[in-house]
Amino acid sequence: MDKVVRVCSQYLIQHLDAKNCVEIRSLPGISKNKQLVAKVDRFITKQFEYLSKSPTMLSLPCIQIEVLNQTREEMTLVDGDALCQLVLDWVHRQSDENASLEHLFEKTHLLYLALDNSLQDCIELPSGEVSDSDIVQDYKKLSKRQTQINLKNRRKSQLQPAKPRVLIYSRDISDQNLTENLDLDWSLIANTKVQDHTFLALVSLAGALATLSVMLRLNRPTTPSPTNTPGETAPGSRLPSEEKPDLYCVLPNMSYVKCAAGCANLNDNLLVCGGYDRGECLKSVESYSPDGNIWATLAPMKEARGRFDIAVSGGKVYAVGGSNGTTELTTVEMYDPLTKKWTRTSSLPLARSNAGESSRAVRQSIEGCEKEPFFKGKRDLAPDSWR
Repeated sequence: MDKVVRVCSQYLIQHLDAKNCVEIRSLPGISKNKQLVAKVDRFITKQFEYLSKSPTMLSLPCIQIEVLNQTREEMTLVDGDALCQLVLDWVHRQSDENASLEHLFEKTHLLYLALDNSLQDCIELPSGEVSDSDIVQDYKKLSKRQTQINLKNRRKSQLQPAKPRVLIYSRDISDQNLTENLDLDWSLIANTKVQDHTFLALVSLAGALATLSVMLRLNRPTTPSPTNTPGETAPGSRLPSEEKPDLYCVLPNMSYVKCAAGCANLNDNLLVCGGYDRGECLKSVESYSPDGNIWATLAPMKEARGRFDIAVSGGKVYAVGGSNGTTELTTVEMYDPLTKKWTRTSSLPLARSNAGESSRAVRQSIEGCEKEPFFKGKRDLAPDSWR
């Protein structure tokens, strides 16, 4: 059977073109063949500007989304890939709450970006928020009216039981659902900008192809500042139309939850060492690359520690003192990026944590030792000792 699948896949790839690529991608069970899916998706991505206007794409079910933005500058900085991925994540969450996605195709959904960098339906936006404008209030009323109409039609079309029913879940049903969910394909295949502030995306929703029509919509905050009267601006302040937004870039999460960690700049990467996870001190070390926007796991420290600072000098990292959760530490260790290992160095004369300016002090101490081998009161690198 594997040979048959391989031969069929080769045939499909050889005959792949703009007219049949979408139909091939929508074949049932194709998501199980990862290599075939990857090749088809790459082809669709390259041809997507042309495919976006084809009858095949226009015939797919479409979810219409509008995302609120507070300024036009914010709208011009939106990245299409990131926006469409956030919308897909929102659609996926709706599938967790509802067995069917059919209700998503019935209307245009108005979303806003929450503080946790996820899109949320404006129906859930609390009243009184700065973004709760007339646009949002009209959307809430329309959605409420639509929900009432849907419930009324459902009552007419479905018979209600005379008595309350208790649904008993059988083993067969649960096993079947678990098996089906293993192969569900939720992915963003391709997207393109079709107009100013409007994007079209091709997605797989649990293995079924659909399109996302995503439009950015301006929604200026209407609530006046509490320190100023309406129509007035504070001295030296700019008009709302001239006010530039605080810009934030969505970053990936670290691998571990932590606080009181040691942080430093190592070769233009953010190094995060140790810390607490509310249960214990950690040895883990992670490095964030701004260029790749990814976190990488480095070799763990020799000893778990928190409430400490780290210093970088001479291309090497020094972790000094801190606490292991029960006692303060005198231990010191050094990380060498070349060997990618931590090694112990001479301990402090006195245990300490929360050293405050330890990074600057350690760096100055080390640099001083490099210039003067017996720099008084500092760490002497030659004999590896503290004085």
